[in-house]
Amino acid sequence: MRLRFFQAAILVLASATPLCASGQRDITVKDSIEMTRWADGDYLLGAAAENIANFSPDGKHFVILLRKADLARNENIYSVCLFTTSKIFESEIPQVLIRMTTSSNDPAIRGVRWLRDSQTLAFVGIREPGRMQVFTLNIGTRRLTERTHHPTSVDQFDISPDGKRIVFSAKPDEGPALTEEQRMHGVVVENQTLEQILTGKFNQPVFAERLFYQDKAEVEVNDPADHEINPYTRIFFSPNGEFASFTAFFRRTSPSWGEYKSDGLGFWSRNPPPLGGAAPVFQYFLLDCSGRSVHPLLNAPAIYTAALRWAQDSHAVYLKTFLPLEGVSEEERAERAAGELPAEVVVPSLTIKRIGSDAWEQTLPSANPDQPEILVNEDLNTPPKIIAQNRRSTRSAVIMDLNPQFSELRFGRVEDLHLLVHGVPVLAGMYLPPDYATGKRYPLVVQTHGFDPKRFSMDGRDEWSSGFAARALAATGMIVAQMETFANPADHDKVGGDRSLGSNLEQSFRRFSNDCDKQLIHVLTERGLIDPDRVGISGFSRTVWFVSYLLTHVSEPKFRTAVLTDGVDAGYFEYIAERLTEFNEDNGGKTPFSRDGLEQWMRESPSFHLNRVCIPLRLVAIEDSLAQWEWFAAGKMQQKPVELIDITGGSHLLERPMDRQIAMQGIVDWFRFWLEDYVNPDPDLREQYTRWEKLRTLESNEDPSSCIQ
Repeated sequence: MRLRFFQAAILVLASATPLCASGQRDITVKDSIEMTRWADGDYLLGAAAENIANFSPDGKHFVILLRKADLARNENIYSVCLFTTSKIFESEIPQVLIRMTTSSNDPAIRGVRWLRDSQTLAFVGIREPGRMQVFTLNIGTRRLTERTHHPTSVDQFDISPDGKRIVFSAKPDEGPALTEEQRMHGVVVENQTLEQILTGKFNQPVFAERLFYQDKAEVEVNDPADHEINPYTRIFFSPNGEFASFTAFFRRTSPSWGEYKSDGLGFWSRNPPPLGGAAPVFQYFLLDCSGRSVHPLLNAPAIYTAALRWAQDSHAVYLKTFLPLEGVSEEERAERAAGELPAEVVVPSLTIKRIGSDAWEQTLPSANPDQPEILVNEDLNTPPKIIAQNRRSTRSAVIMDLNPQFSELRFGRVEDLHLLVHGVPVLAGMYLPPDYATGKRYPLVVQTHGFDPKRFSMDGRDEWSSGFAARALAATGMIVAQMETFANPADHDKVGGDRSLGSNLEQSFRRFSNDCDKQLIHVLTERGLIDPDRVGISGFSRTVWFVSYLLTHVSEPKFRTAVLTDGVDAGYFEYIAERLTEFNEDNGGKTPFSRDGLEQWMRESPSFHLNRVCIPLRLVAIEDSLAQWEWFAAGKMQQKPVELIDITGGSHLLERPMDRQIAMQGIVDWFRFWLEDYVNPDPDLREQYTRWEKLRTLESNEDPSSCIQ
């Protein structure tokens, strides 16, 4: 079926409307939610915009995957747009090959790739709510074929270049609420989390994905012993389709990992796997498709940044990861322990050969000089457009304006803010109101982390709208500071290793983050930009822990209010309920089950100092209804101004449009209420403001002598 171009999401404009033109309006939360974006998963997580165009093997076409939200329908719409390479400088309107919509947390389309014939695309697409399968689509006939028919959702996949073989991982069926044995004798609680127990999901595995191979029929591949399939890294077919590489998490941690110079491996060398059965440390494996046998590519752990590429002739796999320490000289062992190294692993013999950095770079596919370069053109104040550049000349053109509706909006400027904290240059972003006036002091909202000076953002951090709402806040007349990015990436390790900031890496980053907030507020106050008595802070994810410590242990800077969203807080209840053992590192490396350990926890853990927090708190839980519970319960028991919002069924990085609306509009309304005394007259919000007025009476009853904040 031929689909018309998706006019609402994509238009090509000859020129941009001037900022502040007549008829423009201020930005709302809805504008942030419905922004169209390039839908690459790594880009959405904050990675640089690379390989925007997915070129066909013959180079005649390329596709780009886009995502746009429809708030009214609570859906995300994914579109695969097809371009003809030879026509991109001729104002060609791209064809939308297919659109799929999703009302779940999963993308409707992902993993788009070409087959060798340059006429067929393969991808994981949505079959029905909660069911993802592998599809192929012919770009000429528009014929869509469902290639897998697995009873549960397909997660990672790859398809051989000729389209005949598929390897994929799939989520398991949910276990029964109770087995017959459990009905008769009760439930034996072993590896279940407290959340699983409270929700009755005693038999629901956390990961436990299975690996499948499909040629003429689907068969399950036997998992590597003592491992669980890693759902977060890709499966890669060799170019000849005879082998596939994949990764799997270790179910057992090893003290030997401590020899590698890696904080992550060092931690897991000392600790058992978390509940759920596997550590976030993985190993590379090779699947021989002819016999469906599985072999380790390397007898070594891998973590976080490890990378893999196949040789074009399929004779080897190139890896940049930790290499085995056994069977080598002492000098070589020391080099391997020092960090990740590039290597060639010959297939199928699996012999390992170290290669140099230059050889590793040469394994990257080289750019075709006859193909145009396709880029996302954006900066702090320029919304993203997709442009084409001729590699042999200076010719360029905008081929897609992702958000032409932005011409109707008033944007305040975003400026770099340079700080010097403990001698380390720090870069933050300052979002100014559209009608910013010199000499006026504005309320300030601090958003805790992740400023990217190269990206345009509506929320402040790559549309991580779970805890951020920068432009919508600025449009109401506030200054928003998106906090620290190291101006020099090497300073990240410098701060983590600075023992004057803390006794370990975690304490150092916490102290540094808190001092960045203090320096920020001091600088903006001295410059006459903000009112220091009207400052709020919004912490999200890991930085909830940093803000928690700041609010319970640090008397300066002062905050008028705070929002804490779906994060860790190094608290006692969290330690018991979630067994987040990483955070006993923050508390001196001791458990709270001895006298010395408990005394250390009582000094350091925020949860033992909640009497010191007197400012109004909005707590937001996502995924895990127990998140933020200790702070909420303690606040209610002390009759403090605190509320807890649970976004049921959401994901940590919120995906569903209505979930984003709940989080972002709540942030805007909350800070306007406490920093500007503003009450939205919308009658649908009457209950919200009645609730908050009651919190205001609790705040007025606080004894200032007991409060840090």
